[in-house]
Amino acid sequence: MIPANKFQKLKFYLNLTNPLIDRKVRVCRTYGRTVYDHLVFLERSQWWTPEELEVFQNDKLKRLIRHVYENIPYYRELFARNNLAPGDIRTAEDLHKIPVLTKYVIRKNFPDRMLAGGAEVTEDNVRRTGASTGEPLVFCGDYRSFDIAWASFLRFYQWIGYEWGDKEARVWGFPIITDGRKAPIHQRAADWLYGRYVPNRRYFDAFNMDEEKLGEYAAELSRYKPHILRGYVSAVTSLADYCRKNNINGIRPKAITTTAEMLHSSDRKLLQKQFSSDVFDQYACGECLGVAYECKEHKGMHITAEHCVVEILDEHKDETMPAGERGRIAITDLDNYVMPFIRYVNGDVGRLKKEICGCGRGLPLMDYAEGRITDMIRGANGNVVHGEFFTHLLEEMGWLEQFGVRNFEAVQKDRNGIHWYLVCDTRPGQQEISELISLCRRYLGNMNIEVHFVENIQPTPSGKRRFTRSEVTAGS
Repeated sequence: MIPANKFQKLKFYLNLTNPLIDRKVRVCRTYGRTVYDHLVFLERSQWWTPEELEVFQNDKLKRLIRHVYENIPYYRELFARNNLAPGDIRTAEDLHKIPVLTKYVIRKNFPDRMLAGGAEVTEDNVRRTGASTGEPLVFCGDYRSFDIAWASFLRFYQWIGYEWGDKEARVWGFPIITDGRKAPIHQRAADWLYGRYVPNRRYFDAFNMDEEKLGEYAAELSRYKPHILRGYVSAVTSLADYCRKNNINGIRPKAITTTAEMLHSSDRKLLQKQFSSDVFDQYACGECLGVAYECKEHKGMHITAEHCVVEILDEHKDETMPAGERGRIAITDLDNYVMPFIRYVNGDVGRLKKEICGCGRGLPLMDYAEGRITDMIRGANGNVVHGEFFTHLLEEMGWLEQFGVRNFEAVQKDRNGIHWYLVCDTRPGQQEISELISLCRRYLGNMNIEVHFVENIQPTPSGKRRFTRSEVTAGS
C-alpha cells in the first residue's frame, strides 16, 4: 500500500531522494513529491476500464502531438513532408500516419533538431543508453517522464508484494573506473548517507562474479535475507546456479524481479526452484522507462498505458500488426516534452495480447518476445562479468560522445581472448585504445583483447541482437 500518514510519507521521500534511484541533485530536489503524487494517481487508474484508459491516453497523445508540432523542428518538418497536421493524430490508432523514429534518425538530428525550443543539453538531463542492445545512444530526458516511470515501477513493486521497509538486494553493475577520478561532492555525500542510513538495500557487483565472489554473495544474502531480489537475468541465474550446485538453500526472497535481458522459461524455473520464490519480469528501455510489468497472474506484462503507447510493427514494413501477432516494438513516450520519442523502434520484438488479465486491472497486456540476449564473459583470472560491463566501460570512458560509438559486439572466442567490434563515427587514438584494453584486463586478467573498427555488425542468423557473445563453456 502507499504510505498514508505523515511519518510514512517522510520515509517515502527520503527513500526516493537517496542515490538508489539517481545521483543528480536535480532529481534529489524533485523526486519525493512528484513521484508520490504520480503513484497515488496510478493506484487509482490501474483499475479503470480499458475504455477509460484509452480516453486518458488519447488526451495525453493529442497534447504531445500539438507540442512537438509547435516546438520540435524535426517533427514539424516531418509532418510537413507527410502532409500531416496535429489534428490528424487524435488517437493511438492514428499514430501509423507518422514515420517511425530510429536511432539513426536521432543521431542525425540530435541535438539541434530534436529538442524543444529553449531546451539545452546539460549534464542534468543528458542520458546514455544501449547497455542492453549494443547500440549506444545519447539523448535528453524529461523529469516529468522519469517521475511517472518511477511511480509505475513502485506500483509494480506493490503488485509483487513489496511492503514498506522490506529489504531488497540488487545484483547490478558497479562503477568500473574508480581510481584517480572523484565523483562530484553531492554524489559522494549521497553515497555516504545511503551507506550509513539506508539499511534496507544491498548491492552485489554483477561485474565481479567468479566462484569466490559468488560464494561471498551467497553467504551475505543468506545472512541478510532480502524480501526482494532484483537483477540482470544472467547475473541472478548465475547466482542461483551457484547456490544449486553448492546446496545453499538459505536465500528465500518473497519475490524476484529481473531486468535488462530476455527472461526465458528455463531461467524462471531455475529461480523459482532454487529460491522458492515467485519471479516477475518487466520491460523497458533506457529511452522510455516503465513500459510494462508482470503481475501475480503471470499472463503477460501490463503496459503502463498512462505513460506510453506500445505498437507492434511488421518486421519488414512499418505497418501496425494486430494483437497476437509478433513484430517490432514501437514506443511513444507521452511524458517526454524535452526530447519526444514518438513511434520509437528500439530493436526489440514482442506482441500485444488480446485477453484481459484476471487481476482485474484495465491495463493492456504484452509479451516481450526477444531482442536483448547477453552472455556472461569469463576472464583468464577466473572472474565472470555480466555483458553490460562493456557498455558501462564505454560510457565511463566517454567514448559514446567523443567517438560516436553507434554499435558494438564483444565476442569471447576462447578462454584467453576477446574480440571487440565497434562501429564509430571517429576512430579513437592508440592511447585511448590502450586504456580500454588495460581496463578490461583489470577485471578479466591478462587476456588477448583485440579491438576492431568495422562499418557494421550483422545480427545472428536468427536475427537476434547479441552485444556480448561467448563461445566458451564454463569448464573449458
